[in-house]
Amino acid sequence: MKKLIYIFVAAMMAACGAGGVNSNDPVAVAQKFADAYYSGDFDKAREMCGNNAQYHIDQTNEEYADMIKGLNIKTTYNAEESQIHDGQLALLFFDVTSKVDERLNNSRFEVTLVFDDDRWIVDNFGLK
Repeated sequence: MKKLIYIFVAAMMAACGAGGVNSNDPVAVAQKFADAYYSGDFDKAREMCGNNAQYHIDQTNEEYADMIKGLNIKTTYNAEESQIHDGQLALLFFDVTSKVDERLNNSRFEVTLVFDDDRWIVDNFGLK
């Protein structure tokens, strides 16, 4: 009986996206990605990425992660400029604010997601 309960719990966690991300909502995935990336948690950010975005994260190092953390960057979803196309491609924008470096306050963090294997994954990202 215990084994059956563990299997049920594991299945529910997988269905709900065990990391707390609703993989059927591109905005939720992109926000969670942006939060992880700008907190310097590249391992967590990498989990939400396809091969292209993973490659870019793999090019970072610990010094870069420390610098990102130190900027105290916050992102806010910008629904007006974001687009979701045919439920297969999402181009989402986040307004950037930093209390440490005010030059970043007029920037936008762009996250491109694709719907693949029944979930939204980050395909590309960057500061614009």
